[in-house]
Amino acid sequence: MLAVVGLLLLVAGILLAAAFPVSESYVENRVKETWNVYPPTLGPGNDTLFGCFMRYGDWFELDVTSSDQVRLTISVAESMAGLVPVFEDVGTSFTQKVPVDGQGTFSTRIINAGSSSVGIQGKVVAWEALTRTRTAYPYASAGTLIAGGGFIVLIFAFLKKSKSLPRKKTLGK
Repeated sequence: MLAVVGLLLLVAGILLAAAFPVSESYVENRVKETWNVYPPTLGPGNDTLFGCFMRYGDWFELDVTSSDQVRLTISVAESMAGLVPVFEDVGTSFTQKVPVDGQGTFSTRIINAGSSSVGIQGKVVAWEALTRTRTAYPYASAGTLIAGGGFIVLIFAFLKKSKSLPRKKTLGK
């Protein structure tokens, strides 16, 4: 009877572990696109533009410097309103992280706001945060623990049965 209970626990635990595997999720950050700012010189009133599709949780990493004041704008394209600015700053150095709030096509635009040519250099990196899930082997899941308990009961039942069997007596020589 004990062997049957052990066998049932073992099979039930294996089925439970297979039916409900343990999975874990993690966030993987990866570079979606890199824009090396080009052209290296902007004339008065000229601009340069970079665009890409971004989702909520993504971000832009800015590393742009210029020889004089420029206007850096990050906008999202919306169907009715056109380009809606989400970040705008004037300066000579932009080294920050700009998170994306929403989803859509985002554009990064650098405009020469002065009256003389400006040298610019650097890059804008578009990062994306991907949530991944993977199935881990369920060492400590309920099914594995039940299967382990069933295996122990099964071994105990066989050991107990082998001790209770009558032994043949041999006649000594």
